[in-house]
Amino acid sequence: GPASATLPLRRLLTAFPGTAGMPPPPPRPVVLAPRAGARPRPVVHHGVHIATAGMGATDCLVALNHLLVEAVLDGRIGPGDALTLRQSPSLVGLHGPFAAIRVMPDATAPERLQAHACLTAAR
Repeated sequence: GPASATLPLRRLLTAFPGTAGMPPPPPRPVVLAPRAGARPRPVVHHGVHIATAGMGATDCLVALNHLLVEAVLDGRIGPGDALTLRQSPSLVGLHGPFAAIRVMPDATAPERLQAHACLTAAR
C-alpha cells in the first residue's frame, strides 16, 4: 500500500541506551521462515550490510531494523529468503545494485547524510 498506510508501523521501533558495539554476525545466512501453507519457491539470497564505524549497538540495530522492516513492507524480502549479514566500518566501495538502503545524518556532520545499512539486490 501507500507509504502513509504503513507509517505507524515504521514508528514502532524504539532505541534502548547502550554503548557496546555490534557482536560478530552469524557465520551462515539467516533463512526467513516460509509462509505456512505456501507453495515452495527457490530461496532468494540477499546481503545485509551494516556500517559500524562510530556507531554503538543501539544505532546499528536501529539502522538494521529500519532497513529490514521497510524492505519487508516494500516487498523486497519475503518468507523463505536468505539474508547474510556483513559488517564493515563503512559502506564506501560496496557495489550495487541495492534493493534498499538506510541513510541517516552523519554523526560528525549532521548537515550531511551517510549510508548506514543496505540490502543488496537478490541473486
